[in-house]
Amino acid sequence: MADIFQNSNKIEDELINVGSDRACVIVGAALLEDVLRALLAEYFTHKADSNKLFDHSGALGTFSAKIELSFHLGLISDYEYKLLNKIRDIRNRFAHRTCMSSFQDDPGIKDEITAVLTINDKLWFRLKLVHADEALVKISSDNPWKREYVKCILWLRLALYHRIIHARHTIPEPVTPFVDSLDMQEFLCNSVESWINRCNIKMQDLREMRNFASENNGSQELASNIETNISLCKKQIKENKEHLSICQKIKKLIHEKMIEEGLLDNKQ
Repeated sequence: MADIFQNSNKIEDELINVGSDRACVIVGAALLEDVLRALLAEYFTHKADSNKLFDHSGALGTFSAKIELSFHLGLISDYEYKLLNKIRDIRNRFAHRTCMSSFQDDPGIKDEITAVLTINDKLWFRLKLVHADEALVKISSDNPWKREYVKCILWLRLALYHRIIHARHTIPEPVTPFVDSLDMQEFLCNSVESWINRCNIKMQDLREMRNFASENNGSQELASNIETNISLCKKQIKENKEHLSICQKIKKLIHEKMIEEGLLDNKQ
């Protein structure tokens, strides 16, 4: 698949200049579906075999499946999830109703665009810096719903591109086959230990946030939220240390028993 970052300006022009509202809706949704596919593919460890997942009959062949998996793997935020599902819903209504050719044909859609898909100025500012507003001027002022729809598509595309960049800096590694029972237990111990380390890092970050908030007269609500999260981290660390201790004892037992059974030598 070609790099998703190529021809982005051409795609933007096509989205804005496409004739009917129906075409705009379908093209916009297809654009986001392609970007979601690229995002998911970044996390696949067996990329050569992943194309079949995106076939029409594949597990990720639908827009809905791509949205759901991206969200439940934590690759997109709940806000992006909400926007994408609304885009998908509007796309389906235009695609499956012959009477739908314009946003004017369904007052409900107009209300939903205004209520759900309107991107606030703070989020839009990044695109404003690259003159995206100038492109939106090409859309008739008589059709504010199309303008908001396109604006949402452009913002979501940018947000998902940022998610892809993040993915390219956090490349997952494929797991290796287990050698034996001891190797399986070692894997479990390492996983629990890794989780403890992540909790410790998170707790350190929270403590720094607490200090910063205190020095800058942060609100009581913020301080309370930080303390709650620190307490939760402490609890998770304590529980996982207990879990790790049990895992290590089981690992030692497996090691001893495998030596007794002649499955390992004393040097291993």
